[in-house]
Amino acid sequence: MSDRADPPPPRVDDAAGAGWTYATIAYLQQEARCPRCLSGRMDGSVCQTCFADLRGEWGGRMREASAAVVAALRNRQQTVLSLPTLPSAGAPSVAQTVPEAYHLPVTAAELARQTARAAQQTAPPEQQVSVQSVLAVTGAALLAVAAIVFTFLNPDLTDVGARTAIVAGVAVLFLSGGWLLARRSLRFSAETIGALGIVFAVLAGWALAAIVPDGVMTRLGAATATLVLSSLAVIAATRVRMRTWLWCGLVGIGITPAIAASAWSSPWSAILGSLGCAFSALLVLALIRRLEPGFRRPLAADRVTATILQLTALTVMLSVLVGLSGRSDSVPFAPVLVVAASAVLAALTAREFIPGFWSVAAGALAVAAAAAVPVQFDLGSESVYWIVALAPLAATAALVALTILPSMGALQRSRMLGGAWTLARATAIPAVLMLLVELLTTFRPVAGLGTDPWFGVSVVAALTITAGGSFALVRIARPLSVKNEAVFGASIAVVALHAIAACAWFAEPVRAAVALVLAAGLVAALSKRGPLRTVSARIRLPLILGSHTLLFYAAVVAWSTPWSQVAVSAGVVAALALLATIVPRTFRPVYVAAGFLYGLIVLGTALGLTGLDPTANLCITTSVGVLTAIAATMAKGMSFDTWVAVLASATIPFLVTVAMVIVARSGWTALPTAFTFVLALTIVLDRRERLHRTLRGVAAAALVPSLAVVIITLGAQILSGSASPVTLPIIAAIVAVAVPATRRIGALLAARGMPADHVAAVRLWIEVSGLVTGAIAILLAVIRVAAGAQTALLVFLILGVGAAATSLVARRSYGWWAAGACWTGALWSTLVLLGITSVELYLLPPAIVAVAIGAIAVGRGRRALPCSPSVSLARSRPASCF
Repeated sequence: MSDRADPPPPRVDDAAGAGWTYATIAYLQQEARCPRCLSGRMDGSVCQTCFADLRGEWGGRMREASAAVVAALRNRQQTVLSLPTLPSAGAPSVAQTVPEAYHLPVTAAELARQTARAAQQTAPPEQQVSVQSVLAVTGAALLAVAAIVFTFLNPDLTDVGARTAIVAGVAVLFLSGGWLLARRSLRFSAETIGALGIVFAVLAGWALAAIVPDGVMTRLGAATATLVLSSLAVIAATRVRMRTWLWCGLVGIGITPAIAASAWSSPWSAILGSLGCAFSALLVLALIRRLEPGFRRPLAADRVTATILQLTALTVMLSVLVGLSGRSDSVPFAPVLVVAASAVLAALTAREFIPGFWSVAAGALAVAAAAAVPVQFDLGSESVYWIVALAPLAATAALVALTILPSMGALQRSRMLGGAWTLARATAIPAVLMLLVELLTTFRPVAGLGTDPWFGVSVVAALTITAGGSFALVRIARPLSVKNEAVFGASIAVVALHAIAACAWFAEPVRAAVALVLAAGLVAALSKRGPLRTVSARIRLPLILGSHTLLFYAAVVAWSTPWSQVAVSAGVVAALALLATIVPRTFRPVYVAAGFLYGLIVLGTALGLTGLDPTANLCITTSVGVLTAIAATMAKGMSFDTWVAVLASATIPFLVTVAMVIVARSGWTALPTAFTFVLALTIVLDRRERLHRTLRGVAAAALVPSLAVVIITLGAQILSGSASPVTLPIIAAIVAVAVPATRRIGALLAARGMPADHVAAVRLWIEVSGLVTGAIAILLAVIRVAAGAQTALLVFLILGVGAAATSLVARRSYGWWAAGACWTGALWSTLVLLGITSVELYLLPPAIVAVAIGAIAVGRGRRALPCSPSVSLARSRPASCF
């Protein structure tokens, strides 16, 4: 039993050899795989692996030859099928085994199936691992272990030369055995024993290196020997198709430059050695492409190994190169040349393996080489600032140059430009970070954007150059994506405007004014009559966001000095109003509310600079806000959403003013409260259909309480002592008049054309707010010592009359109950004034009145309810006795 497979026996029933004929015809007619390397995928008649070009004359000649072969094969197959056959019992007819679709066009699926079947029939037979091969490999492994133990672990063998000779002899033995086994087509055994031979050859070289003294010539000799022996290994592997020898030989060729560069200890030797390894790996990839057809199988492991070696070499080279930056012993412009050579290497490697990745790397390295040019100049103490500005310039120039270049061989243009674009834009990151740090530290007591003016110049220049490069690419109209490039350019331009506003040329108030001017100019350019009115929404978005951030920056920095708090902040309000015109209509009320509130804050700040009392300042500011809301309510051209935003904004300072009434009452508070009453009355009387029933009801609910607050604050301002004995009866009178008048008010509103549900809502909320205000007046009259029993008596009497009028005029049934309760309170207040302390005297009069009402009701024929007397009394209507 051997590990060499026997060839398959010929098939008698293969339709007279039709199988291989059909497979061959299918293979010759297909154009999906490369006819030269047999594994590459064809894209536009160009192989993506070996880059064979079938688009010209040679491609036409190959197709003509294939067509001739196909015609000859079909002629032969027709002849074979026409051969006479002796009749025999049970013999299948040849015609039955011939496919019926022989003369029909071959489909793609059938073409792939026939091609795979042809590859399986023409490929060498699969190897079989036999017992002999396993024993041979095991014996070789034991022999290798014995050689290692005898050579390196034997205490009696101290001669280094003898040890080296033994290892070399074992290496020659294994290599010869691998060669002989490969010649006998014993693949498994040959590969294993050949690999052991390579291992011992390396051990022999290592042992020999220990004998020879180290030095430059020794390292160069070792590099030369590695190159020669690796080349011999590749040649031998090609002759006998040994994958292990091929892999080891290719790796040796790839690392030869590193061995040669190790003869010197300079950082540049490491850089050049790594670069040499990368180019050697490129040579290895080219060798793999040429040698792959002879091995009949893809050399994927070899390609991956060469690529890993190349990437490792480039990584080491770039790391050492970055470490050399800023050193005095660095060679001028040498880093630029090294990075440029790496870009060329990446472009060449794209022809061999992973074209997409290496196309990206080629574009990025090309731009990196250009960006490294400004670093090589010595520009004195301001060199850092110049580098920040000039690196984006060089990178942008390189990106534009790559954009206008034509197609370059196997490089994928879109991916190459993507890598170049990414690195070119990365050169602006230092400027953006410097600006961000400055903007985040706006309140620190230092000048803007660094203490050195060149600092700001470099940042502004870098951002301007980057934005200009993007717009230049848009003008060329050949970038990766014109829309995306325009959006990026607009974004960087906005960042550049922020850098101009934050630079150290100006003091903080002036910086706020500059930011305001830039924001206003940007908004004006985006307005309906501006030059940027026709740009797409994708480009408008960063510009609009930039105008927001510029306004915010101006508003924040404006509070650094008193004059800028008023002047610049007023400009911010105006710019915010202009900004509301370029945003979608849905968001405009938000801008109106924000601008209105900020305007009130600015007004209060301006009044505060005059030395005005804080309470008066707040009340005047609130009055201005309420007056603005009244004007907005009466205006006919204002949209409903904007009007609601004004109302909501005016409500906030009004609530603050009302809260001040609880803490400290002043005559200034009556001013905004009176204007609030006018505003609420205006809303109630508004006949436009824009008003919702709820909003009108809220306005109606504010009428009586606002008048009550005006009475309280005016009383506190005019009267020297406690104003409760005067103000509380007046408030009770207002409630006693307002609540019964709701029916009349409803009739007037209905006569003005107001909907019935709105009229009902107005009546309801006036009654509710009046009752609540009356209850608060009663509570204050009872609990406040300054009010006294006389004030409580007046309040109860007035509210009782008003409650009775509510039942008689407004036809509300609860009025009599409220009147009875109020008059009972008035009676008790009278008893308090008389100094009566007996509880019976306080309870007897209400009980007598209740009995009298019940008796009158029964006398008038009302039927008693089947429940307890107390419930019957509660359910009876006092008005029914009259």
